[in-house]
Amino acid sequence: MPGLGTVSGVEWGLDRGLLAFAAILVVFWTIVYSLFRGKRGRVEVHPGYIIARAGISLDPMPEGRKARLFRLYGWASFVILIASAVLFYYYTIDLFLLRYIKPPECSAGVAGFVPFIPGVTMSWQATIYILLALGVAAFFHELAHAYVARAVGLKIRDAGIAFFLFIPGAFVEPDEEELNRAEKRRKIPVYSAGVGANAVIAVIALLLAGALVAGAVITGVDPGSPASEAGLKPGMEILAINGTPVRSVGDVLNILGGMGLPDPTKTLTIDFEVRYNGEVTHVIVHREGNPNAKPCERGRIGITLENEYWPSREVGVFVNLLFIINLSLAIVNAAPLVLPLPGGSILADGAYILKELVEPLLGEKKAMALTVAVGVGTLLLVLSLLSFQRIM
Repeated sequence: MPGLGTVSGVEWGLDRGLLAFAAILVVFWTIVYSLFRGKRGRVEVHPGYIIARAGISLDPMPEGRKARLFRLYGWASFVILIASAVLFYYYTIDLFLLRYIKPPECSAGVAGFVPFIPGVTMSWQATIYILLALGVAAFFHELAHAYVARAVGLKIRDAGIAFFLFIPGAFVEPDEEELNRAEKRRKIPVYSAGVGANAVIAVIALLLAGALVAGAVITGVDPGSPASEAGLKPGMEILAINGTPVRSVGDVLNILGGMGLPDPTKTLTIDFEVRYNGEVTHVIVHREGNPNAKPCERGRIGITLENEYWPSREVGVFVNLLFIINLSLAIVNAAPLVLPLPGGSILADGAYILKELVEPLLGEKKAMALTVAVGVGTLLLVLSLLSFQRIM
């Protein structure tokens, strides 16, 4: 992703930034809750979050081709949700083993789950793009819930926006009594629809990002590395590697991976054709293999890359973030996460699906208890893997 890089460890500057941001949030929400707590018309203020309802109401969709298509979409979204939940646990458990079970050197440089904290883990410029991408993702996520709910015969009682800590969101509220009485074949597509929408947007953004890529440029060179010794410099655009044309960072990674670069024991000689200050030249990089490489060590030549985009880098950054945000929301919402809050708990879409699937076996109360237990346990697992590193 453009501009993406990691640092190892939590530096003192990052630590101070995190404390300052936390202090600002505490002061802000203390003032807001003290002045406006409770329900005032269509606005509800709770510790750490605000809900504002629009006061709209939508009737069920008339039976017909449109309704059938949205029901089909809802069931396709259910398949996507199950696949996304499996992907979530696969990645999370693998990360847990990497951080706490495998040798320490294997987890070096692994970021884990990096929370979105403006000015701390993300630059303020990146924050603007992320909030825009979140707005797009949340809008279509909730719109999908609303359309599928209407397609299965449910009335939309209200909709609105929410603000949790500093992150904007949206929501729709089907008629709760109708939803509780509805058969599972009607509930499951409704709960799954948002994940499907985010997955679709992620795919579209990925294809668009690929179409906008205009080249791969070196943004950093490690001092004393094989790349530095050979003469590679920041600002050089890579045109070809060993005669194979390069169009993107992905091409570079695929070519170098095919040559065996990740294997630190392998000796490599790599011919980079680059453009720098308008001139095209060849730079030969020699990487000597290290037979004494440590376990989990990956071979490098010491360069940092990012894609160039048409018509501008800013467009590429936004489209990439649109992909990452929607993919992340699809995977996280598919997991049975439960967030306990004052005034009630927030359930991810996957938690609702889990409750519906186990309810016939356990009954309503036990199914909800199991869902909460799994959801809170999953939340604690995620929290144990947080990493406060600046990544953008």
